[in-house]
Amino acid sequence: DDVVKGVVKTITNFGIFVDLDGIDGFVHRSDLTWEKINEPKDIVEKGQEIEAKVIAKNEEDKKIKLSVKALMDRPWDDFIAKYNVDDEVEVTITNILDFGAFAEVIPGVEGLIHVSEISYNRVESVASVLNTGDVLTVKIIGINPEKEKISLSKKATEEAPARPAPTQRSSNSSSNASSGDRDRTSNYGGGDRNRRPQQSHNSNNNRNKTVYEETANVTLGDSFGNLFDGLFGDSEDDK
Repeated sequence: DDVVKGVVKTITNFGIFVDLDGIDGFVHRSDLTWEKINEPKDIVEKGQEIEAKVIAKNEEDKKIKLSVKALMDRPWDDFIAKYNVDDEVEVTITNILDFGAFAEVIPGVEGLIHVSEISYNRVESVASVLNTGDVLTVKIIGINPEKEKISLSKKATEEAPARPAPTQRSSNSSSNASSGDRDRTSNYGGGDRNRRPQQSHNSNNNRNKTVYEETANVTLGDSFGNLFDGLFGDSEDDK
């Protein structure tokens, strides 16, 4: 965790070598800054004095690994403090890939615009609609603090296209449906005027009830009177 000062003596594509009073210190390009760079020579010069943090030592080879960005504020912390999901932000495209494009949100922090989040229309090739260096407005649709990853969407800042109106059924279909309904109605007895009405059970019951009531008024004397008259001779009226 020591902090040392040294002078840049060699610059390569993969990093820089620093003279620490006769001991070589090495800073990998990924440890020079939090920002994305093309080459180390873009941010340092030979003979420049720098301050760095010791992150590894090799006592046998007398080599020391250094980090300049370890002494800088972490851009991710700044991003988390300023932005939230659903915020719109201006970004710069930094890299084009088959599955999407990476964009710089703030220096040192990038997010991914997946190919499905570029447009509501189908995108066959990301390179056909986006280029490195393009500046555009996107919406933050996801933040993963643990992995320090950001999901961005360009189409979320645009108005979604209207859905097509549902197709209407033709008048022929409606008329055919109506005639079909009439046919089904006639098949099931609806609207058949020529059919004879069936007598209800109530009318039969009423008729039987009337016969029963009339029969109930006849006495035994009425039924067997003539028989008795024949057995015992003439009645008083005949005398």
